[in-house]
This record gives sequence, structure tokens and C-alpha cells, in this order.
Amino acid sequence: GGWIGTNYGWRSAFYFLGFPGVLVAVLVYLIREQQRGRTEVSAPKYTSNDWKLLFRSKPLRYHYAGYAMLALATNTLTIWMPTFFNRVHGYSIATLGLVAGLTSLTSGIASTLLGGFLADRLRRFRPGGRMLLGSIASILAVPFWIVLLFSYNVPLLLVANFFLLGLSLIWIAPAMADAHEISGPHLRGLTVGIFVCLVHVIAYGIGAPLMGKLNDLLGAATNPTVMRYGFLISPLACVVAAVVLWRGSRTFDEYARETH
Repeated sequence: GGWIGTNYGWRSAFYFLGFPGVLVAVLVYLIREQQRGRTEVSAPKYTSNDWKLLFRSKPLRYHYAGYAMLALATNTLTIWMPTFFNRVHGYSIATLGLVAGLTSLTSGIASTLLGGFLADRLRRFRPGGRMLLGSIASILAVPFWIVLLFSYNVPLLLVANFFLLGLSLIWIAPAMADAHEISGPHLRGLTVGIFVCLVHVIAYGIGAPLMGKLNDLLGAATNPTVMRYGFLISPLACVVAAVVLWRGSRTFDEYARETH
């Protein structure tokens, strides 16, 4: 993507890398869905008429709020960090694209799989174990954010970026699993839909423009180094996410005891 953008323009990168997804969509359409509720033996007995109950669920409210804050920080890493490294450190878009691709293949894939594995293990010990993993990942991301924003040491930047990307993706599978478990088989589509919509509104609709506006106010156009201070919103969002998800994990424990 970085190479295509550098040599042929950023729009071309979307054409080359986006349209193949249409072919994948056809294959997904042909997948035969399993019987709904087949594996959810102890799930809530909600029906499609009980959708209003989703908005009364305390664990789900913590779930939505905590992961929305974590996604705000994650969004900064994926949307703004290439601009940050280009302007502050002088790296080319082609180089950044290569590093981002290699990091995604290594840290991204490994952490996504590891997140599912660890979440299942923690879930065996307590119902709120998956959200606890999200809380731990959020607080662990804070020092890596500080290193990424303020270090000039290239190996240290690469290491921080590697682990930060992993922590930014490790929560996705556990978050989806909790959404399914809280809502049950008949409301999980709506639950996940609300979750994805809310996360994207907070992270992309509010977070991304907010970062840009803040950097404009700080004068990043003439002094790119001040971008460091504008992006401090990300580690702060991680701290908030850690607290909210920790509280959500405790609430989920109580919810599980009451319903089962």
C-alpha cells in the first residue's frame, strides 16, 4: 500500500487493495450458517422482541464504553501515526507502509490469536475474564505510547510500535465473544451491530477529527514536534478504558451469578 501510494497516488492503493474484497464477499455469502444457538447452552433466553433489555445491561454498558475508549487510542495508531512518523521523523510513506505491513503480519496476527486464547483461559476462572484482559491490555499500552511519542531511538520505536499494535488488536476477539455471551443467540447481531457502530463513531467520527483539530491548535503545521502532545489523548484514553473495563469485568461477574 505504501509503495503504490508513493508511486501511483494514495487513491490507487485503495483501488488495488480494496476491490478484491468483493470476491471475498461472494465466498462469505456462500458459507452455510450453523444452527443458531447450537453452542450457547447457558446463554440468556432473550428473544428478538427483548431488544430493549440490551440498553439496561450494566455489563454491556461498561463493555461499550470501555472498548470505545480503547478504540479511540487504537484509531490514532492506525490513522495518525504514519503522518506523525513522516513529519516528525522524516520517514517516507513507502517505508512506513512496509513497516506497517510487516508489523501487522507478525504482531497483528499473533496478538489477535493470542487474545482469543488468553481470553478463553481467563473466562474459565471468572465470567468477566475477557473484559479483564481488555483492561490489562489497555494499561500495558500506556508506557508503549509514551515511548512511541517521545523516543528518537529507532530500534526502541520499532519495538514500541510492535507491542502497541499487538495490544491494540488483542481485545477484538474477546470483545465480540462477550457481546455474544451477554446478548444470547437471538440478539447477538443487534448487539454486535451497536458495538461496532458505537466504536467507529467514537474512534473515527469523533477521535480522528479531534486529533487533527487539536494538532492544528497546537501549531503542528509549522512545528510538527508538538504533535507528540496532541496525541497524548491516546494513552489517557487507554487509562480510562482500563478503569472502565476493569469495572465492567466485576459487573459481569455479578451479572453471571444472578443469571445462572
